[in-house]
Amino acid sequence: MRDYLKYLKSNKELVTSICLTMIIILAIGVLTFTPFKELPFIYNGF
Repeated sequence: MRDYLKYLKSNKELVTSICLTMIIILAIGVLTFTPFKELPFIYNGF
């Protein structure tokens, strides 16, 4: 595990891609499980 963390620290591009992937997955999960009535900005956009 320590070698893996050391490898991640040395490889900034990999860390950035992993973080962006996790953020995208979280955003999709929030949009999937949140009812549309609780997201008024979607209605205001149209």
